[in-house]
Amino acid sequence: MSVVPDDDADGYDDLRVELDGRVAVLALDRPEQLNAFSGAVGRSLTTALREHWPAWLDELS
Repeated sequence: MSVVPDDDADGYDDLRVELDGRVAVLALDRPEQLNAFSGAVGRSLTTALREHWPAWLDELS
């Protein structure tokens, strides 16, 4: 499983993304806030899904 680097420029400053073929694990990474959901977390999730979802669809077809 590969881990997408934690890089503020990618929008993943509060999200950990691990990729393993067609499987992606998106995990909250805000231990100091007890992984509370926020607007920033929602934006990070949206960014991650938009970035990685098309690759999964291509592999399925």
